[in-house]
Amino acid sequence: MYCSAAIAAESPSWRKKHLAAGVGIKYESLYFHRGLTTYKGYQALPGYYIQLFYPHFLLVGKGLYFKHQVFDGAATIRYRLHLDPTKDQPFYITDERQDDRIRRDQTAEGDIFLEHYFEYDGRDLGFIRFQLSQDLIAHGGQYAEVYVKWAVANLYVEQNTGRALVQPGVFVGVGGGTAPHNRYLYGVGAKTAGVNNVRYGFSIASPSRSDVFWPLFRVTRYEVLGDDNRRASFVRETSGWQVEATMMFRIL
Repeated sequence: MYCSAAIAAESPSWRKKHLAAGVGIKYESLYFHRGLTTYKGYQALPGYYIQLFYPHFLLVGKGLYFKHQVFDGAATIRYRLHLDPTKDQPFYITDERQDDRIRRDQTAEGDIFLEHYFEYDGRDLGFIRFQLSQDLIAHGGQYAEVYVKWAVANLYVEQNTGRALVQPGVFVGVGGGTAPHNRYLYGVGAKTAGVNNVRYGFSIASPSRSDVFWPLFRVTRYEVLGDDNRRASFVRETSGWQVEATMMFRIL
């Protein structure tokens, strides 16, 4: 989800002046999670973020985020508490009835992301992100992912920050889970640990206005990997496409 440029500001302390908030809307053509379609209907929902008295401490939708920079700013460690990781509970019904798909027991995840950024001759080339997730409620399993985003161009670069207003790029991500994670997500038959999904596509970010963690626009092709996972009881489609777009405006 898109966030104010305030999240990228540096500050060594917690201050009242760093309280900020924004509202907007996010459109998703369908819901998917780790290669699996979880709701085959569009959702257009209000979005929000609240910056909690510190530039790197944010509440964004159903996720609580904290990040800090390491290696002289070349990398970021990001922590997230995610209260709706599987995205199989649509807010309202559109193209698919509520009872057409399995609704899993609600859960939460704790996530750690390590992001390393690449630059050449002052130009932003993209980043590589390593993710490790731990289920906190439903199954106790773990998930790991490697995600790479390559910036195709940096357009309308701001002189004072050196960052682009518009940054189209391509990305690919591959992930895998433990046996309890795969059984919870894909259903009966997903009985082993291993690589379970791949996603790739095109995105547009705005590094001068928001954290690149939240692109403004993204088209994703996703697939379930592994014969056991693809044949598991909750899997109806083994691949699909998603389009998402986000607009957010700072109000505080």
